[in-house]
Amino acid sequence: MKNKKRLQCYVRPYRLRWGLSQTELAFIIGTGRNYISYLETEKRRPKLSDAFALQVFFGVEIAELFPTLFSEIEDGVLARAYDLYERLQGQHSEKTRIKLDFLEEIFESAKRKTNSNKKS
Repeated sequence: MKNKKRLQCYVRPYRLRWGLSQTELAFIIGTGRNYISYLETEKRRPKLSDAFALQVFFGVEIAELFPTLFSEIEDGVLARAYDLYERLQGQHSEKTRIKLDFLEEIFESAKRKTNSNKKS
């Protein structure tokens, strides 16, 4: 079985699924047609308000519409969270314990997600 290349942006497939032109989709989310073209050809990243508008319109999570962007952001956040976790080690206040517990929950959740994705 061939591996399908994962798209970085799924706006075009959703737009085409419903027979919409770039101009029509741009009108619906309140932007210009060129912007839709730039999103679909991955020449531009979505503005937060436009990503939410696309989520509302298509009924699809932003992470599903822009999986590569989501992964990049997720990886960066987790890397910085691990750095903070390491910096907090050796501090013994109650506030620090709360932070460490929260960070450990985040790491466990990320680990479960990774394991779940490997099984799919």
